[in-house]
Amino acid sequence: MPRCRLQACDKVLQRRAEKVRLHRLWGDELPWPAGILRRSLQVLPNKRWCIKGGFTLELLLIHIDKVESFEQELPEETRAELEKGDEGSLRGFPFFHPWAFAGHLAKLTNRQANLLAALAEHIVGQALPSIRSLIRPPVPPLQMSFAQKLLEQPTTESTVHKV
Repeated sequence: MPRCRLQACDKVLQRRAEKVRLHRLWGDELPWPAGILRRSLQVLPNKRWCIKGGFTLELLLIHIDKVESFEQELPEETRAELEKGDEGSLRGFPFFHPWAFAGHLAKLTNRQANLLAALAEHIVGQALPSIRSLIRPPVPPLQMSFAQKLLEQPTTESTVHKV
């Protein structure tokens, strides 16, 4: 294989599609719910990775992010803790730095873990229409082959070949 620049050899999406950036997930002015980004991207042929190309990739990113509507639905006690900011037990929510709390790597309190789980459930719930639209209807059953029909017939003396 001839030598090529790594980026050129690894390219599988159209140039304009490469400009999709995660930072576009942030901001209140976005037309989609926070933490959800859906794009249709054209896939290019790539000999290095044996990708034929010429088809569309449906990309759905679900990203944990701050969601005001979620926070407004929280119990008063939890909202009060969030309002404490860096002084509260939920400082940094939803971007917890677990090592900063208990001195252990990747350790969250039960309250932090439960709040993150509830936020993830809320965001996925908002993304459900997009998720469902990506799932194709089930493929209809194939026509039964002659061999399958034979296998399903009850075995009788006339259909069994003696060896």
